[in-house]
Amino acid sequence: NFLNFVGEESDLDSEPDRGFTFSTFKPDWPPPPPTEPPPPPPTTNGQMDAPKVNQEKKSSAVSLNEDIGLGASQNSSPVPMTTGIEAVDVALVHHLQYCQHLLGNLGSFGPLRCKEMYSLDKLKKQAAILWQLRILVEEGRQQCGIVEACPALKDEPRLVDFWNCCCQGQDTVLYTTMDKLHQQLEVDNVRRLRIQYTDVSDKVLPELIRRMTDDYSPREEGFLTDGQPSILTIYQYTAYISSAEVSDIGSHVDFLAIELTTVQTLKSSNHEQAIKAVKKIGKGGVLPCKAILHTLGSLLLDPNPKVTSAASSCINTICTKSGGSNREKALVLYVECLEDKNPSIRSAGCAALGCMKARESMDDLLYLCQSDVDEVKRAARDALLALAYSSSLGDLTKIGEEGRLAYEHMGSLPGLPRVMSETGTPQESQTSF
Repeated sequence: NFLNFVGEESDLDSEPDRGFTFSTFKPDWPPPPPTEPPPPPPTTNGQMDAPKVNQEKKSSAVSLNEDIGLGASQNSSPVPMTTGIEAVDVALVHHLQYCQHLLGNLGSFGPLRCKEMYSLDKLKKQAAILWQLRILVEEGRQQCGIVEACPALKDEPRLVDFWNCCCQGQDTVLYTTMDKLHQQLEVDNVRRLRIQYTDVSDKVLPELIRRMTDDYSPREEGFLTDGQPSILTIYQYTAYISSAEVSDIGSHVDFLAIELTTVQTLKSSNHEQAIKAVKKIGKGGVLPCKAILHTLGSLLLDPNPKVTSAASSCINTICTKSGGSNREKALVLYVECLEDKNPSIRSAGCAALGCMKARESMDDLLYLCQSDVDEVKRAARDALLALAYSSSLGDLTKIGEEGRLAYEHMGSLPGLPRVMSETGTPQESQTSF
């Protein structure tokens, strides 16, 4: 019995929730490269081909559906497994499918294995949710209130009211459909968004829903048929508002609108507006959100030198504030970029780490120099050169010990001399030490 297994094995209540820092992810790296690496899977622009990924996801989805009695197979039971409470069944299957999605990230190794570490942490939290569902089954709660189902919402009346509105017209508060969630968000916010945030009014609510679902779509994973509605459970809702420190949905929607407006301005083709927005962020001295930090990193690759100079100054100004705590947080976010599926974001992460003179990331940049696509290899190489050269003059006499070692490593990596020569780095400087 799966619920009994959760009850016997889960010990999450006795283990504190630990936050992540850069040091959390630091493994012994890099490992020695294999003499004859296996051929890579078919890729397009550094990513696995979509048909192969979708086929693998759908096959795992079919397997899970058969295991829980939702699919038809020769070996499946004619009667689907059930807890005896239909709403709990729906929520339980949804979270089991999400666990299946997270399990697919285990063994996904990059410079720091961020995706794997985060997935492990999320799986532990899913075990706690399964424990909550087990309690509802043991107590035979065919009907329960919002606070009974999720005690974490006990002191959050505004958040409870919003979720209650999302669940109107149905017999349970354990989940709501995506359609109802979107409709309620529109009723509460869309008029204000169109007046105050015209340029991003159509982007805010989809972005909020994407974050609430952790960018996970059961339909894209192959878990849902065309006739089955997508849902959001009360536990997903609570997890998001807790992690994002939300006390009121309306205020949070405004915050997201401001964030998206800032990102749009930073990406503007009007360089004067972009530079003005960058300087405003730097003057504030407050660590911006993840999306804005990512955009600042991408501006370091802009062909306009004024834009890159403003972005570099902004990042360094932010990192010097708050006694170095801003730098530590920014460092973690930019290292996470090195494992993003988008090569442009990986390149932006390299540029930002070079701008920050983050010698802690030297091994990770070396890994990308050896293993990534050419676009990212060049960005990683430039970041390593930033560690080697003086931040102002690029004088070889001012190279520090860490930068010198990085530069020597670059010359020793297979294929790096070719990449360096193709991008204009003098070959004789590789042996100048």
